[in-house]
Amino acid sequence: MVFGIPFVNHVMRLIIFATAQTVVYLFLVPIILATITYRTYVAVVSKLFRPDLDSFVTGLDTSFLGNTPEESSTNVICCLVVNGNISEYRIREMFEERVIKLKDSKGDFVYKKLSQYWVRFYGYSFWKTDKSFNLSNHVRNYDYDNVITEKPTDEDKLKKAIEDILRTPWKSYQSHWELLVQYPFNRKSSSETIVPNQTLLIFR
Repeated sequence: MVFGIPFVNHVMRLIIFATAQTVVYLFLVPIILATITYRTYVAVVSKLFRPDLDSFVTGLDTSFLGNTPEESSTNVICCLVVNGNISEYRIREMFEERVIKLKDSKGDFVYKKLSQYWVRFYGYSFWKTDKSFNLSNHVRNYDYDNVITEKPTDEDKLKKAIEDILRTPWKSYQSHWELLVQYPFNRKSSSETIVPNQTLLIFR
């Protein structure tokens, strides 16, 4: 029986593909099994000897990890401008009632990670609860003017402030978020006129 060249080429491609699959399988499976085994070992050890640790840092949260707990490879900043003067005390009060203390149907805190920070343990990142968590460390008046940049009292100064804040390291042993309050803030309207007496909220 004589086979044509196209048929032979097809058979050769199948053989090469099957061989490549086998090689990849033989290399990857041991690595995957070793990784799973080590991760399980770390999880057990953390439960036994580090009860202060919560869960692994996983999913989207890993994109915010840095080389040290004070650093962050990714920062997100959102700004909101509201009319009038809203004090840090009022914002802190609302934030505590509607966010920090919010629980689900099981009685667990919905935003528990807002009172946690991450630490390294055996090569993995874990969440750890801040036992001395104080909301005033996170929701506060803008206080970087003596550190990195002047107060963002208008849009031009805000642009410069955002650039500097993005490069600012986090404080040790605190959860990585903050809500900065700046009053007064003068915003330009669509007609380029200045709208005074507004409050700027910067959430990082």
